Amino acid sequence: LDIGNARSNSFYERRVPPKYAPLFARRRDGARSDRERLVKLKYVRRRFAPASPAPHELLEKGLELPSVYDAPEPWPSDDEEDIPPQDTRLSDQQAASATGGGMSPGGAGSGAAAWSMPFQPPPGAANDFFETATASIGEAQRRGSE
Repeated sequence: LDIGNARSNSFYERRVPPKYAPLFARRRDGARSDRERLVKLKYVRRRFAPASPAPHELLEKGLELPSVYDAPEPWPSDDEEDIPPQDTRLSDQQAASATGGGMSPGGAGSGAAAWSMPFQPPPGAANDFFETATASIGEAQRRGSE
């Protein structure tokens, strides 16, 4: 049995609060950030879906798909204004100046985020590691040649 887009959407879009209507209207021609946000709300958080298993989960269990899904419970924030989260990512130019001209993973002008390390080792730690590793390799090579 094929689920199909209509059946899938009947679950994942079961109850969309009016505050999200503009986001849904922009889903085809809007900014990438709008599409990413909609995907996260719809599929990851299941913001508009009931608490019951999704169509693919029902099929995996050999169960029938209902013709209509129960409506999900309202969220306390349903009547609040929809304010998209701020984009905290740096542009390539901002990242390059912050990292002293570092490279971006996609190369110059690719629009990709700049490389960053989640952890910066303390000064000298990289040298200590290199020296320790070199000594260990040297010792192993000496033992192997005996």
